[in-house]
Amino acid sequence: MSIAFAILAFLIHGPLSGYDLKKRFAECESLHWTGNNNQVYRTLVHLHETGLVAREDQQSREGPARKLYSITPAGEDALRSWLQEEPDLPDCRDSFLVRLMAADLLAPGELDRLIAAYEEQLRMKLIMLEEKQRRGGRPEYGSPLQRELWRLINDHPAAVLRAERDWLLTVQWAVQRQRAGARENP
Repeated sequence: MSIAFAILAFLIHGPLSGYDLKKRFAECESLHWTGNNNQVYRTLVHLHETGLVAREDQQSREGPARKLYSITPAGEDALRSWLQEEPDLPDCRDSFLVRLMAADLLAPGELDRLIAAYEEQLRMKLIMLEEKQRRGGRPEYGSPLQRELWRLINDHPAAVLRAERDWLLTVQWAVQRQRAGARENP
């Protein structure tokens, strides 16, 4: 999926500036784009050139004119067509899995430290996401149905990390079981 569809999806709720879009990308942990200037502004220029968004320059009393972008009927059609395509499955490729593939090169203590470091990263990220959820400063836009979907979208990263943490417990258990079996059958 390209960032263009995420921008179009944000714009169905009303006109936004590039700055507003960057903030929305930064607020949403579920989107894998950083919302940096190159990504957002380059995509907005392309969407405008192809007629999928319209641009209105709003004069500001202070500073340069603010460019507001809104989705056009052609943009809505493009977004609707994309929505009807087969969805992509999540990417399960992960560098930690490659590290486990090569775990025979590690001494038992080194493997334990690798797993513990990954577990700590998961724990810290979960704490951050749960605090963000607790504070309620998460994006929610659109109709009541869309706001409910946003709540679930915002909950998704923490749910994925909890599942990863549970899987990691299984990895730790399997490592311990293999070590116990190796001690019993030298």
